[in-house]
Amino acid sequence: MARYKSVRGRVRLASTKGKIIYVDDAFVKVPPELEEAALKARCIPESIFQEAVNFLRQEEAVVEEEVDDERKNKVIGALQKLAKMKEAGEEETPGGQRLEYGGKPRVDAVSELAGFRVKMVEIEEVLG
Repeated sequence: MARYKSVRGRVRLASTKGKIIYVDDAFVKVPPELEEAALKARCIPESIFQEAVNFLRQEEAVVEEEVDDERKNKVIGALQKLAKMKEAGEEETPGGQRLEYGGKPRVDAVSELAGFRVKMVEIEEVLG
């Protein structure tokens, strides 16, 4: 017996033999004679639901990885800007943040140049 759940609220399934089942947001066993009615009522079989959840998790991980790469590239760009500013003899960013502290790039300066809040761990990761 397959298990189904409804994503539209409570659904009533009835067979011509008098069997009645209610399907809601929790998975419920549906006898074979009511499976077609469950599908018509837009209930989702557990196997398909799990496949969809796994697919979405994989897609989410790919998107997250792409965002991480994009963020890392922006941090690299900010560090390159900071190095050019230092070579030009500048000591502060346009926003007034000091470029370095103790020979290391300052988080506030890198954040300003990257356009978002950067953590020191990210800077250290890029610098290796």
